[in-house]
Amino acid sequence: MKNTMEYFQNYNPVTLEEAKKLKALGYSEKCYWYYLDREDIPHVSAGLKYCDDHFINHNEFDDFVYSAPSKSDPVVIGLLE
Repeated sequence: MKNTMEYFQNYNPVTLEEAKKLKALGYSEKCYWYYLDREDIPHVSAGLKYCDDHFINHNEFDDFVYSAPSKSDPVVIGLLE
């Protein structure tokens, strides 16, 4: 459990605005983290989410779901410069 906690504490995801920019630029890498940017879905709050059983490209889903990769990912660094 300690390694998992360290992972959560040390993970540095992009911001929601950066995630939106990445999606618009065609970012399609798989990750566990994503943003849900919609308030009107019952039983689900908006914000940063972690999906431990789905290592997927979240950007291929609805227009209000955004992949949230790490800011240290080389692909992300290149796209956000």
